[in-house]
Amino acid sequence: MSGRKSLHEHNATGDMILDFILWDVNPEVFHSLSQSDSVFRFLGNLRWYGLLFATAFLVGQWLMQKIYLTEGKPPRDVDTLTLYMVAGTVIGARLGHCLFYEPNYFLAHPIEILYIWQGGLASHGATIGILLSAWLFSRNRAGQPYLWLMDRIVILVALAGALIRTANFVNAEIVGKPTDLALGTVFAAPTRIYLEEGLAKQVLGVSSFKGSKDTVINGQQLTAVRFDLTYDAATNDTRSVNFSLLNDVSQLIVRANEPELNVVLPAQPQVRVVPEGNKIVGSIMVWGLPRHPAQLYEAFTCLLLFVALWRYWSRKGAQVPHGQLLGTFLVVVFGLRFAYELLKENQVGFEDNLALNMGQILSIPLVLFGVWLVFRPRNRSVQS
Repeated sequence: MSGRKSLHEHNATGDMILDFILWDVNPEVFHSLSQSDSVFRFLGNLRWYGLLFATAFLVGQWLMQKIYLTEGKPPRDVDTLTLYMVAGTVIGARLGHCLFYEPNYFLAHPIEILYIWQGGLASHGATIGILLSAWLFSRNRAGQPYLWLMDRIVILVALAGALIRTANFVNAEIVGKPTDLALGTVFAAPTRIYLEEGLAKQVLGVSSFKGSKDTVINGQQLTAVRFDLTYDAATNDTRSVNFSLLNDVSQLIVRANEPELNVVLPAQPQVRVVPEGNKIVGSIMVWGLPRHPAQLYEAFTCLLLFVALWRYWSRKGAQVPHGQLLGTFLVVVFGLRFAYELLKENQVGFEDNLALNMGQILSIPLVLFGVWLVFRPRNRSVQS
């Protein structure tokens, strides 16, 4: 569930109501099936991240086929190239996360590097993986020199970046820093899922709703978010539900400082229990923390870059100077990445003690490489 309130709307007491977006979407594409006994329950394991990740490669393969046909290259090579790209992206992204962000842990537990299903992928590592796998592919391909190939690949990588960052937004991961701007987003799903999983045997379901007031705590603007927990009245009564909610809230307070929950609880939790037919609805009111939707900032700029690169290639075709599109991609994507990191929470604790976080540090050499590619001397005749 998501929604917006006007910046100029007021509640009954005349207090300003914070404008924000409440974002609460399940990471599973077919969440209802994942909790049912349907024969299609296996579809519940399909997550938005995996769907958009796969879509990026499928669409990318189709577009690369068009590029190869347009420029007279053997289209059968695209299938092999796609395999190289998938391997380079996944291996590079996983190793990048393990070695750049959590080296001490993964060097001590090397087998867990293979546990890719537990999450942990780094875009800088994916970039390195793509650069290396494209080089391996191009070594024995006549008429497909490395920079020519990378100029075409980055067009598709820009589109993939837009899809993957959208998936990050759906998953409420790589969140931005707190903000009171109109685009401020409260990611309610982590708290809702925490309540659902922690009370799986008692609660029929949990929903989130926007409240009608806001507050300021430690200088940070917060806004009310209500979580409704539905219980079966046949096995519960209002008294037991009230007790359970107070206990659950006290447990939530313990975790309230964890950034991924994106909530702050009042000193005296607000709990309300109401019978509704054969169900009992218990409500918990918390303070939601609006954050920059930094994932969407990156997704939007990647989409714009994809359109610009595709149009440039469509006009120039084989006349694109080798390295021009690759250099442009590196400068734009990682130059903006350096800036966007200022709006994002650090991913791991050690970054808090650094002048620049890991994302910024890793972006600098890629931007410099891109600048060199764009402005390096080159022959006017472009050979393919």
